[in-house]
Amino acid sequence: MPRASSRSRTRVRSRVAITALLACGATAGLGAGTAGGATVPIDPVSLLPGAGNGGSSGSRSCPDARRRPARVGHRRARAALLCAINRARVAHGLRPWAIDPPLRRAAGRQAADLVRRHYFAHVRAGGPDVLARLRAAGWSGTAYGEALAWGCGRRARPRATVRSWLASPMHRAILLSPLYRDAGVGVWDRAPGGCRGGTWVLDAGLS
Repeated sequence: MPRASSRSRTRVRSRVAITALLACGATAGLGAGTAGGATVPIDPVSLLPGAGNGGSSGSRSCPDARRRPARVGHRRARAALLCAINRARVAHGLRPWAIDPPLRRAAGRQAADLVRRHYFAHVRAGGPDVLARLRAAGWSGTAYGEALAWGCGRRARPRATVRSWLASPMHRAILLSPLYRDAGVGVWDRAPGGCRGGTWVLDAGLS
């Protein structure tokens, strides 16, 4: 069987990367609500000017923000993503998020579930909803938001993920919301489709 040329292999990798970016920017999941089940509307205060293209993520000074999760391990990858988010928040006059262990636990479980069961959504068929997942992880807050992303290759880096979220108004509303005080990050070093990259879950909340 003839081998594909290097040019053909490059084209395939490029299409995968573009698809991953669209998944992050256009169809990356978002969920928001309160413990009572009511929807939390997008806060206009969160939609601040100045970072529509994600350029203010400030991740240059965040260690490992340009490296794929598989290269640095889950702990350092989580820290890099949260660092990039917090730099964006501080740049917009918002307080940085502190790590909340239950939120981190819930996010980590969801990231693993997305990859193992090969789906990309906040709720899998027959599975628990977002609030039920947070409660099962020990979280007892009153308002929450969740953002999902996956990417292949360079699109899986923390910097690229934060830029994609900031470029999406609904995800930007979570990252730059003054409502949430704490957050947890979950990461897996593969995408739901199986490519070498990463799957990210961000759970933010008000305790």
